[in-house]
Amino acid sequence: MTVSALLERMLTVREAARGLGVSTAAVYKLCARGELAHVRLLNTVRIATTALAAVMDGASGVALRQQAAEGEEPHPHGVIHP
Repeated sequence: MTVSALLERMLTVREAARGLGVSTAAVYKLCARGELAHVRLLNTVRIATTALAAVMDGASGVALRQQAAEGEEPHPHGVIHP
């Protein structure tokens, strides 16, 4: 698989935030805490669609949004390790 093909399957922070229904700041927090698998390419962060789906499957969207907004630790089943 080429790098460009791989990147096409990766989401920006803004796209991931839209998919989760949270702010971009919340996505950066999830990434920083190791709760959302991601890759850093130079000065950008990219999130695989599968990682986003795993987070959504592991925690209800409502609970995830509430926890991210409040800065709480998410439910252990929602943790994704990079």
